[in-house]
Amino acid sequence: MLGRQASRFSTSPPTLLDVRRDLGFAHTNSLDGPGLKLLAFDNEPAAQLYVLEEDGVMSKFRGYDGELMGEFRLAQQIGNAAVNRQVSLCVVDNIRDGIDVYETSNGHLLKRLWGQGTRPTAVALADGSYAIVRGGENGQVHILARESDEILARMQHSEGGRVEKIAVNDRIDGRVLMATATSENNNIHIWKWSQMRHYGKEGVPSLFGLGLLLSVVGIVAAFALLGQGAVSQNVSAK
Repeated sequence: MLGRQASRFSTSPPTLLDVRRDLGFAHTNSLDGPGLKLLAFDNEPAAQLYVLEEDGVMSKFRGYDGELMGEFRLAQQIGNAAVNRQVSLCVVDNIRDGIDVYETSNGHLLKRLWGQGTRPTAVALADGSYAIVRGGENGQVHILARESDEILARMQHSEGGRVEKIAVNDRIDGRVLMATATSENNNIHIWKWSQMRHYGKEGVPSLFGLGLLLSVVGIVAAFALLGQGAVSQNVSAK
């Protein structure tokens, strides 16, 4: 624990504006951090709630009763953050050094993608967390392979400025939908990305390489069969 304690207030619950049987107040937690950057539940039975604060601290609460389960120092400062609930990963824009990837279970740093910048950068995890989407300078959005840091694709959201918000949706057909937004022009763009996962050291998907190899083998085999057919016809003609 980091020494900061969360307080549970059961005596003064918030007011329910819509009084219904299927809606009820559960509990309240209060933190003394400077500001919240992310709230996200995981998919575990305990429904743990992850709270990431501006001062770089991640707190974990048990969802059904608000019990504080752990606190971890991730960075000196957090500009933006995103959590993948399926694989227990968290990506953090630390403003100073770049983008960090952490395990949400223990706050362990898995990887740092170095970069420069003094302003918060939008970040998201995509394609089963094999890729990271981040906002860049001059209105650009970059898709990076998480393991190799290779830039897989660039999108031009606007002519200038910094992309402030990114939302990602992994589709069951293998495609990725991405929404990007900035307050400078109030435009929200939606992109479709059909890249396959499992990226190699240079950012090229290994499945793509396998498919290319099989295609080349198939073409060579087809030409070989055509050649055998031509030889057979010549022999028959003689």
